[in-house]
This record gives sequence, structure tokens and C-alpha cells, in this order.
Amino acid sequence: MIECVEFKPVDNGVFRGVAKIKVKKWGVIISGCALFEKNGHRWISFPSEAYQSDDGKKRYYPFIRFEDKTLMDIFSKEAVSAIDKYNEEHSVQS
Repeated sequence: MIECVEFKPVDNGVFRGVAKIKVKKWGVIISGCALFEKNGHRWISFPSEAYQSDDGKKRYYPFIRFEDKTLMDIFSKEAVSAIDKYNEEHSVQS
């Protein structure tokens, strides 16, 4: 089970906020999970570090990642639901 233990809303383009996500089964809390929303689609990105690629564009290197994209999609969907639940319980607007 995934639980959101903290959420700080941000309104900056597609960036909607930052969450602390607890994965109970693993006994781990992941701080700095970013919530994004674009065209009705919402997703989570793990904490990352910005860098400049060879073509001069700003890119992000995640500190944590799933090897299987399907697992990341499942995690993201569950984390978004956990954020919604947290926001509902704490009257936070995301």
C-alpha cells in the first residue's frame, strides 16, 4: 500500500506539487516526489537532479527508478490516488 504523508501544492505550469510518499510494504518514505498534470493526465516523478544534455537542453536524472516502465506507471497511479486522498483528508487544493 502507498500512502501520502505530506503534500505541498505548487502551481507552476504542469508542476502541481511535491509529496512524501510512504511505501508501507518496503518500510520506506520517498521525499520529493513531484506531481505533474497535463491535458487531464497526472503522474509522479521521483526526486531528480537537473543537468544539461549534450544538445544544450535541461534534462533530469532520477535518483530512483523502476527498471520496468509498467511498474513505474502502477506506482505513479497509486501515488496520485494517495495524494488525492491526503488532500481530501487535509483540505489541500492540488
